[in-house]
Amino acid sequence: MEGHTGERRNEWLLTIVSAACALAVIIAAILAGMSLLPKFPALWIPLCAACAAGLIVCAAVNIVRTKKFKNQFDKKTAREIYNYGLEMQKSVEEDYKAAEREAHRRIRQGNVWVAFLIVLIFLLYLFLGATRASWSAIAALFGVYLLTGLFEKVFVLSEKTPPRLFVSEQEFPLIFAEVRRAAEAAGCRRRLRLSLVSDGIGVREEGGDICIGLNAVECALLTREELYAVMLHEVAHVVNVDTGRGRIFYRAHRRWAEGGDSFFSGVASLFLSETALRIIMASESYNVFAMRHHEILADEKVIELGSCRAFIDATAKGTEFYLYNEMPQREMSYDCYESEQPPRDIVSRDLANFYSYREKYGEMWRQIMRQELPARVSTHPTLRQRMEAMGVDEYDVSKEETDENYSAEQKKLLRFADEKAFESLRGNYPFLRENFYLSRKEQMEKYRTAAAEGKRLPLDEQVLCLQAFYGIENDTAMQIADEMLAQDENASFAHFYRARIWFDEMDGRCVEEFRKAMRVNYELCDSCLDAIGQFALRSGDEALLQEYRSSAPELSQDAQDKSAASQWKKGTPLRACALPQETLEEVRTRLGELSEGSVLRAYAADFGTPDCTVIAVEMKRRAPLQERGRIMESLYSYLESRSENFSLQFYGGRLRFALAQASISPFYEEKE
Repeated sequence: MEGHTGERRNEWLLTIVSAACALAVIIAAILAGMSLLPKFPALWIPLCAACAAGLIVCAAVNIVRTKKFKNQFDKKTAREIYNYGLEMQKSVEEDYKAAEREAHRRIRQGNVWVAFLIVLIFLLYLFLGATRASWSAIAALFGVYLLTGLFEKVFVLSEKTPPRLFVSEQEFPLIFAEVRRAAEAAGCRRRLRLSLVSDGIGVREEGGDICIGLNAVECALLTREELYAVMLHEVAHVVNVDTGRGRIFYRAHRRWAEGGDSFFSGVASLFLSETALRIIMASESYNVFAMRHHEILADEKVIELGSCRAFIDATAKGTEFYLYNEMPQREMSYDCYESEQPPRDIVSRDLANFYSYREKYGEMWRQIMRQELPARVSTHPTLRQRMEAMGVDEYDVSKEETDENYSAEQKKLLRFADEKAFESLRGNYPFLRENFYLSRKEQMEKYRTAAAEGKRLPLDEQVLCLQAFYGIENDTAMQIADEMLAQDENASFAHFYRARIWFDEMDGRCVEEFRKAMRVNYELCDSCLDAIGQFALRSGDEALLQEYRSSAPELSQDAQDKSAASQWKKGTPLRACALPQETLEEVRTRLGELSEGSVLRAYAADFGTPDCTVIAVEMKRRAPLQERGRIMESLYSYLESRSENFSLQFYGGRLRFALAQASISPFYEEKE
């Protein structure tokens, strides 16, 4: 919530600055035309028309080229897009420098194009001012609108680290000493600053400084020498200009990919959409396919300076911490929100919880680290690849720091992180507690109460209970899934959450469960495919990985096709619903439970091949908008949890006409 508020504040600031500049430019252009150019309307009016025509041509060309660019991909199948990605990867990897130059060239072209448009608008209002027309002031409003939209693509408000997150060298001299020692060894002479981050240790450029982001938990896991080795790698990114390049591409992404939703954002769509697409395509493809290459080059600095073993030990610890964070954790995602007040030691708890999970899952993590296969596209080499490159045969994750002074500083950093995390949680804690703890607890109590009374909850409520228990009480989640499958062997969410639980335990049974889930529910297809691919990589199963790579695009395409076919569109003929009366009765009952007097009628009709059933809901006129949304959202969840194929729509418009044309009577009706 705090981050979202900050983003909105920055967007408003950007708009205000852009509007002020636009207003200044337009006023300057009109005044310059009035004062510097002679009164000669016969010349200036045609020039105004020429500039206006030029803007219209620029907009038309942009719209046509944008549509053409998008059509190249909209018409591609999932397999064609997959193959296109392979071609792009091959092109980048064959010549990283050429790919980088292409990305920079696209950014420069974008800058020149924006500058050309600004100059063209300036000339338009310069000539308009020269005409001394009385309506120039009114026309100026349109110019301010256009220029504000363009200036929003000129200025970039940098995201700066809040001062409270920076780590003081005076407070943490020993940690700073290791960072400086690594910087000197790697040949980095830039000013260094350290700050707390919630993700992994990393490096970035901020202003003229090099900022090292430290995760307090990871720092607590690493010995002094291991931190030094990691810092060698991070500072190598500075020496190799990775951070400088990354900053340029990050700013380009903020300028061109983040369209915003201001009143002036339509200008970018009108004049700059094709330029933005090409810049993002070039810069993002380079980032995605070259990042692992830059990681390998940074590793070479570690090899050169002889800190391979310490780096591998640190990387192994970091990999364990990553795998820990990938797992659902009751302690950190549920229990820590039980209190009405935010916890003051959440970072320290995380470290203690990691040690507890390492005792339980450490062998599973180490097995993953031994056998993990490299992904086709990934940001980092696997631990095994790094060990092979550095000539290290083993690692030790049990090493602890023996210097008492340094250990004391690690603990002090944890306390500092606890304090900052508490400050961050405090303002938004009621919302977080409601979302992570209270609502889940309420859903779990619903299930326990119903089970104690021998009652069965509606299907959508069972799914919500399954989601609530997952990662908190997996035994109960499995029990709910079994109950759902006893009712319907095609219950997709039951298969999906059984698969998630087994995936977390690296149990091979998850693969078939994911397959069952996506066969029944195409909306789950991409999530299931991603999980199967991830399991193949982590388990080292080459055969499964090859099967995944050979079939995933077609399976994803099939799901997309089914999703498109299951949405009723105007002009699609309807026919009488062929669902069994028992099924319609179950839908009718659930709709009645959700209605609370707000639904007037509901219709069911089939369309398409194979059959898809559209459920059209007619609300009472007095039903509030919020209540209508609640009913439709809950009904959607119910229909999605069933194995039949439904499309939920509001009754009205072309759908109303199609239902009347097919003589479809309501299957649910209430009196006014």
